Amino acid sequence: MKQNLNISNGPLSSLIIIEFGNYVAGPWAGQLLADMGATVIKIEPISGDPWRKSNEFKPNESKSFISINRGVKSFAINLKSIEGNNILSNLIKNIDGVISNNRIDTSKKLKIDYNSLKKINDKIIYVEITGYGVKGKKSKDPGFDTIMQGYTGTITGEGKINRGDIGLVQSTSFIDFSTGYAAVNALLAGVIERSITGKGQKISTSLLANALGMQSMRLIDVENYPSPTKNWFDNKYNKLKKTKTNFINILGSYNEQVRSNLLKTYYRVYTTKDGAITLGALANHARISITKLFNIKDERLLNNSKKFPKNYHKNIEKKFQEKFDNHTTNYWLKKLKKNNIPCEAVRFIEELLSDEQAIKNNNIIKFKHHTGDNIITTGPVLDFNHKIKKKSAPKLGENNIEILTSLGYKKDTIKDYIKKKIIL
Repeated sequence: MKQNLNISNGPLSSLIIIEFGNYVAGPWAGQLLADMGATVIKIEPISGDPWRKSNEFKPNESKSFISINRGVKSFAINLKSIEGNNILSNLIKNIDGVISNNRIDTSKKLKIDYNSLKKINDKIIYVEITGYGVKGKKSKDPGFDTIMQGYTGTITGEGKINRGDIGLVQSTSFIDFSTGYAAVNALLAGVIERSITGKGQKISTSLLANALGMQSMRLIDVENYPSPTKNWFDNKYNKLKKTKTNFINILGSYNEQVRSNLLKTYYRVYTTKDGAITLGALANHARISITKLFNIKDERLLNNSKKFPKNYHKNIEKKFQEKFDNHTTNYWLKKLKKNNIPCEAVRFIEELLSDEQAIKNNNIIKFKHHTGDNIITTGPVLDFNHKIKKKSAPKLGENNIEILTSLGYKKDTIKDYIKKKIIL
């Protein structure tokens, strides 16, 4: 089977992975593995991954789906049928690993959970992605990026308030994507361990674990050295709740403590005469350079342990903003970079579709989709010394006949499965 299905020359070309994925985390993991040369078989219901229906531009085709399912094979099959389950069993015998981001109950119901599959192939590396982890009261609850942003304090930490509405991290599903990366790491670690022990295993990761991991620098408490936000939470939060303070105002109070005053001044966005610029002065020498450039004195850079008036940082920021308002973004980029002050223009993501730097590094690539449409999308996040063949996201059930043929099924049998809607 491996000789029939895997024609890649990538570093993972010896691996065949089944992806029981939908929406984002599982499919992103599948695409990452396919980009590295693995044969990834995406198991879809006859109706397809729900993400195919998200703002369709053609039947069963959406930009959301295309963007995170590059290079995988689509096998559309009815796993609720006896025949479909038997086909899957034959497929499982020939694979190396599984990525699944279904709810635990769903996996058990469809008999695609680890305990069911290891009876067929006990050497598989099975990576299970859940919302809240496999233990505890919430272990069976569904997990979505937005929900997890709320549960893990991401939303309150961001502190985005627009006309009275509380904002999300909406530029990306960062929890889903980080979980996909973790799933790939888990699978490859399992494969390496299997090469030593000869044994398969189940490895679990979750949206919760990765949402917390991504906030590690803030989610830490050292005894006797509480952070400003911890002090606020312990001493002020309940008082505000008792007075029935509006949550927007509570959030505003909290976010006064989230970032240090120096970061509020030197690690932020300022508007310019014709746009905006990000200032990334983390190092003290860069902060000193910008104050010299602007001829503005900031005593905090000489003695940050000293107590300053509450609005001291705001006065400095106001002076900075007045300087930035006088000239264009390009003017300031040249000035700041000449003085070794980290900065960049604030851009719209649509600009990246034609960005020279991104295109030069294959971070943005062009494809001919099976619909005949030309597609520009993100490229692989890893760049190997040799080229790996890339293919756009598959049509629903595109590889059904190819996969069944590789398993030894005859043409008449395959036709019968299509007629009975066992496969698409």
